[in-house]
Amino acid sequence: MARLLFATPCLFVGALCLFAGGTSATAADPSPSLDSLAWLSGSWIERKGQATTEEHWMAPSGGLMLGVNRTIAASGKASFEFLRIAQTPEGLSYFASPQGKPATNSS
Repeated sequence: MARLLFATPCLFVGALCLFAGGTSATAADPSPSLDSLAWLSGSWIERKGQATTEEHWMAPSGGLMLGVNRTIAASGKASFEFLRIAQTPEGLSYFASPQGKPATNSS
């Protein structure tokens, strides 16, 4: 079953990493756990006017979550991104590869 998104996907996921840090961190362990984002697993859909954005996320496993994004504009033109959230030495990091380009990193 798809869930509706209420925010732009890239901003949505970027905020998730910050949110996870604020809710799962403790004084003894300040780094958030990737497992705290398990609820993100599944399919998410946002419809704005005639444009549709879909994100599909796999559950956390092996220190990362994998996702894919597809946006279809009102004109019918599609764009896509390969997505990854990884547990790194610095904490959770979000990587996006728009249109198959090299990944960007938001730690």
